[in-house]
Amino acid sequence: MKTIKKDFRFFRLVALACAFVFAATLFSGCASQGGSSASAVPSQAAASAVASVATSATASPIASITASTSGGGNFLKAQKGDSVAVDYVGTLDDGTVFDTSLQSEATKAGLPLRAAYSPLEFTVGAGQMIAGFDAAVVGMAEGEEKTVHLSPAEAYGEKRADLIVWISRANVPSDVKTGSQLTSSQGMSGTVIEMNSTSVKIDFNPALAGKALNFRIILRKITKK
Repeated sequence: MKTIKKDFRFFRLVALACAFVFAATLFSGCASQGGSSASAVPSQAAASAVASVATSATASPIASITASTSGGGNFLKAQKGDSVAVDYVGTLDDGTVFDTSLQSEATKAGLPLRAAYSPLEFTVGAGQMIAGFDAAVVGMAEGEEKTVHLSPAEAYGEKRADLIVWISRANVPSDVKTGSQLTSSQGMSGTVIEMNSTSVKIDFNPALAGKALNFRIILRKITKK
């Protein structure tokens, strides 16, 4: 009988201990869920983790992009006044290649081959190129490639009737024929488009006037002003 009572007291003590632990755990959980001031403050380890996440998610990418942009490399952009070297392929809307700086493209298109091929060099915004081509290069990076479609106004302009004139045959070489290229005393180049016994009709419009043009442009080099 004494043994049973001792065992009973032992189990009662164990039960009380368990109840105390359970109550303490429950109180702690309620305090955490209730948003007490103590549970709202993260530990040092938690604070460090949050700071780390914030830094990697926001500050690092922005700093990385800014550094790359200001540091040049592939983020160096062509601007007005810069000297650039570009390769290009020019086509009409029907796909006909009319000019290129790439020998492989000229050969493929069946164009008469020049003695040498190299990238075209010019100063951006200096008026050395047709307006649309010049504008297309602005903002491009070294190694970048783009294709642009230019209206006649952005290229060689519309065909002008006042640049098609009749000239006396006495004022042109005797061996001219339809298709001959002539240069005026003012330095204008023209094409003979019609002839009769006394005169020749010459078109001084650029050959690509009145036509929409397409250019594939590859920016090879930028030299900052």
